[in-house]
This record gives sequence, C-alpha cells and structure tokens, in this order.
Amino acid sequence: MKIRNVFGNRYRGQIGKAVIASSWKGRRYIKAYAVPHNPRTERQQENRQRFGGAKESWRRLTDEERAAYERRAARERISGWNLFVREHMTKTPSPASQRR
Repeated sequence: MKIRNVFGNRYRGQIGKAVIASSWKGRRYIKAYAVPHNPRTERQQENRQRFGGAKESWRRLTDEERAAYERRAARERISGWNLFVREHMTKTPSPASQRR
C-alpha cells in the first residue's frame, strides 16, 4: 500500500535517509528511519544457530516429506516451511535453556 500526500505523490519504503512509509494491518504510517539493532548476545547467536539447523534439516527432506508438511500446514494457513521451523525450534532446546 502506498501513502499519498496532498500533492498526489505516493510513497512506500524508504524516503531518503530519514523516513520510511509503510502500512500495518491496513493502516498507513510514516516514521523516522531507525538503523536495525543487532544484539549479538549469546542467546541470540544460539537462536540463530537453531534456525540455521532448521534450514539445513529442511533441505535434507525428501519431496514427499515436504509435501506432508505442506498438507499439515494448509490447515493452519501457513507454509510447510513455517510449520517445520516452528516444530524444529520447539523440539530443539537452546544451550542456554539447558544450562538453567
């Protein structure tokens, strides 16, 4: 969705270096651009490793296994990939949670 100003110009995305225009749940907004924060904490790095493990595991699935995930996921209106990652992240504990 594009935002239109009083002159009829339409905007979406980054406008220069200071502003972005977008929408969320059908509501249009303009806000100051903020540089994304990358925490690089130990917990975040472990989570990224788990996500990477999910990606590698998905790649190793056969076409039949992927199709089974797609069928199961259709009931929830999500993709098979999203279902697989959710299940992988749930069943693969993070090292931080094992230390507690």
